Amino acid sequence: MVGERIRHPDITSYHTEAARIDDVSDWLDHYDERLPQMIGHTQTHPPGPILYYMFWNRWFGPEAGADAGGLFLALLGGLAIPLVYITAKRATGKPTARSRRRWPGRRFRR
Repeated sequence: MVGERIRHPDITSYHTEAARIDDVSDWLDHYDERLPQMIGHTQTHPPGPILYYMFWNRWFGPEAGADAGGLFLALLGGLAIPLVYITAKRATGKPTARSRRRWPGRRFRR
């Protein structure tokens, strides 16, 4: 599912443009000239995201490259959760908050 969305040119055009690259150095040398022919928002963004998917495509192929690149970004984004928690805890100096109230279902257990 992630790969399908990444491969779809209307959702993200980075993978679509990455699949068109044959020679990386030539592509980068003429990047500014190629911008008008590119699709979607790749026309207004730097080449980094396109090169990111080109890397995954070369390593796994276009189909699996889209899946791997998307899953890696999802995992990388998920790492932000514990990092934000740790940073907030250190910045505020407060221990983790714990509820002193009993859970509603707990009073029915005996």
